[in-house]
Amino acid sequence: MLARKLHFQGSHFCPVYYGKNKFYQERSAMTQRMAVLAAAPLDPTGFTDMQAIWGDKVELSFSSVITEKTAEAMQPYTADKGGRVLMSGLNDNTVTTISIDKLTPPVEKLLADTRDKADVGFFACAGDFRKLPSSVLTVQPNILLRSIVQSLLQPSMRLGVITPGEPQVPHVFASWLPYLEAVGLTKEQLVVDWTPPNLEMATKCAQRLADQNVDLVAVECLGFKEELRKPIADIVKKPVLLVRTVVASTIKEIASSF
Repeated sequence: MLARKLHFQGSHFCPVYYGKNKFYQERSAMTQRMAVLAAAPLDPTGFTDMQAIWGDKVELSFSSVITEKTAEAMQPYTADKGGRVLMSGLNDNTVTTISIDKLTPPVEKLLADTRDKADVGFFACAGDFRKLPSSVLTVQPNILLRSIVQSLLQPSMRLGVITPGEPQVPHVFASWLPYLEAVGLTKEQLVVDWTPPNLEMATKCAQRLADQNVDLVAVECLGFKEELRKPIADIVKKPVLLVRTVVASTIKEIASSF
């Protein structure tokens, strides 16, 4: 029997299979090579819950624009006042803001570099990026979630959106609004609030959304895992869509075709 481990190749983690007296890389004809790409630093061990949904149908490689959780590594991408931002954690447990606009060109280069190296791309960030061009089929969380939510909404409904940082609220509101207006809703029917993926703060945010009488909650942050869904849903008493599980289920659908 072959044992599967994660192995570094340059800046990537790759699956390596170890036989009795040697190791070698092997790609099954029934698996999909998926490039997991990000703007901020990636932790390859942070995808175990998603991999449980995918099963053994996906082989992963990892790369990111910023590779270290330090202020020095983030500095070239410092957010300008009023710009679109990501929230990114540092090694000292503080959080900083980095610029989506400054990160977009290097992210697009990462995607371009996946040609002939992957069957599927997964942009592991739900930040407020525009639709990113790619040479392979690519799952972009923010676009995927917004499209699904749009298909569920009716003109009489109110939507609540959760984003992880307060500086993101204005531009997240602005980018969600066209999706609502396309199906007959107005800006008065959109509520964007914020909380990091922290139980205490998330429950307070959920109460604020409940007070706004929302009919559906969309959590646009990959850091929110399944264990945070129920506490939020228990308070708002409405369906809660996590972008993390929406993405994981979509990738499973793609991989199950092979």
